[in-house]
Formats: sequence, structure tokens, C-alpha cells
Amino acid sequence: MAGDYQLQPNAGMPQTAVAYWKNGTAVTLPSIVGNGTSHAQGISVSGTDVYVVGYDHGTNISATVPTTSGVPCIWKNGVEQQLPIPVGGFTGAATAIALSGTDVYVAGFFVTNDATQSRRAVMWKNGVATMIAFNKFDSIATGIALDGTDVYICGNSVFNGITCAVYWKNNTWHPFAGTTATSRASAIVVDALHNYYISGASNGQACYWKDANIKLLSTYDYDAPINAQSELFCSNNIAVSNNNVYICGVDLLTGLVNPPDPDDPNPGPQVQIVYWKNGQEVGLGQQFDNTGGPASIAVIGDQVYTTGIIELDSFPFYTINQNLVPVNSPVTPSTILNIRGIAVMQH
Repeated sequence: MAGDYQLQPNAGMPQTAVAYWKNGTAVTLPSIVGNGTSHAQGISVSGTDVYVVGYDHGTNISATVPTTSGVPCIWKNGVEQQLPIPVGGFTGAATAIALSGTDVYVAGFFVTNDATQSRRAVMWKNGVATMIAFNKFDSIATGIALDGTDVYICGNSVFNGITCAVYWKNNTWHPFAGTTATSRASAIVVDALHNYYISGASNGQACYWKDANIKLLSTYDYDAPINAQSELFCSNNIAVSNNNVYICGVDLLTGLVNPPDPDDPNPGPQVQIVYWKNGQEVGLGQQFDNTGGPASIAVIGDQVYTTGIIELDSFPFYTINQNLVPVNSPVTPSTILNIRGIAVMQH
């Protein structure tokens, strides 16, 4: 599992650092380009090699004008590498990773260094940046999957102020449902039969697409605010195993509203941690306010693993077949902010 944790929980604007956990044991990752504020977005494992992607806050050496800002990064076996931003950009993030042999593919975005400060989707292959096609709109890449020599990337583009789910196959752009309804894509996988599956939301409902055909899952979308931070989606919140489709998320607890408190006089509804198997909801036995939730899912055989955080209690967790397990901080004192990715290896 990969995530980030808070180094100074009582120091105003706290610094954060990146770690991954192997069977519950934390491995902290360095911040060589930053000022101690870094974030993990995804993880992948190949043999004994562990890859984590995210972003760091430091001097962006690849920007047209070097600046202190978000820097897309990859950590391989604990060694951090800054990913270059294309000419005209000044900040960005790596959001997802996929591996094929010795090739490393990373999806993400950068922000243009002009008056618009628009986002542009980008892919890095072995550290070399490639602009993604049809990128004149504000766009980000949120997920990546490989199928032989085919590269699938999902993400979001903004048309006339409306955010729309899109995907690219071998750098060819495809929108889902036109440009008149709000939709968002968060992660993508491809099965052995070359079908692609994309998780996300459409008009405020959790959903997934199989080969562009939509399946609605829920009436509640906990990532409703549209901004740069909420669109840094986790890369593993959909999995396909033995022709079964698994998606983790949250669902609304009808009629239950959180009591007001001094910090939140207008609380939102209560939600519960769930995953869906072929569209059927499986509750994970926890309910909380409308923040946090499960971030990633992986399936090996009949074992279903999820990760996330119950933000009301700053309680990071993972589950194995509905059994919730807390995740321990790598340092003390510390508060873990998020667990955003999971990779499960079968030996």
C-alpha cells in the first residue's frame, strides 16, 4: 500500500512524507527534490521492485522557468526521480502507473505556465514525457492500463465548464457521453479478453463503463467538488478478476445526517464504506461523515483487498474480505493522511 503521512500534526501547515507498507510494515520514502511535503498517488510491484508515483513540492528543474511548486515524481525501491514537465508547464503530478517488462508507464498532468494555468494530460514512458492527444481543453490523466502493445489512459476534460470522462487508446481521444453532462473517470483496467473497464461517476452517481457502456452503482458521489485536488484520483479503485468486476467506494446512508459541530454547522450525509461486485453492493461495516472513504481495491483469487481512510477519525485502514485492519504510522507523533494505492502479489 502507498500513502502519505503527516510529520508535524500540530505545526500549522504540516509537512507530509510518502511511504509504502508491506504486510503492515512501513517503508518511508525520501523527498530529495522537495521541502518535506510529498504525496503518493499509486503503487505497482514487479518482482522485487516497488514503484510509487505522486508529487513532491520543491524546485521544478524541468520547468521553463524553475519554480517551487508541485513536481511529478516516481520512487523506485526508495529512490526518487523527478519526472520532466513538457515545455510551457510549471507544476504537475503523477497519478497512476503501469508496468510492462522493463518499461514503466506513468500517467498524470501538468499546469501551463500562462494566464490560463490550464491542466494538460501527459504520459511518461521510462521517464520521457509524451503529450496526450486532443489536449487543447483542460485535461488530466487519472489512470493507465496496458494490453499488449496497447496503452489505455482514462481521465477528465473540461468543455465549456463541464467536466467529462474521457479515455485515450494509443493516444487517440474518446469522450464517453458527449459534453453536456458532468462525468468523471478515475481508474482503468483491461481484462484478458481485451475489454476495458473505467470507474468514475456520472451526474453525481458512482458508475463504471465497460467498453463505453455505462453501469450505474450508487446515488451518491463523494468526490463531487471539481478542483485539482479532488481530481487526483486513486489509480486502483477498479479491479477485474475471473470475469468479475470490483469497484470500491462509498454509498449514501439514506436519512442519516451528521450532527452539526462548531467546525461544520451544515454537515453532509453519512456514508458507508462499500465495494461493488458486478454491481451488487457489499458493505464493509463502517459509516462516517462525507469525507474520506476507500481509495483502492485489488483482488487475488477470492480475496478482496481495499484501502482508504476514515477522515473523520484520521483512521487509515485496509480490509481483507470485509475485515477492517488499521494501518500504523511510520513515525511518532504523526497522523497518516491517506492510503491511496494497493498492490497485491501472489507468491
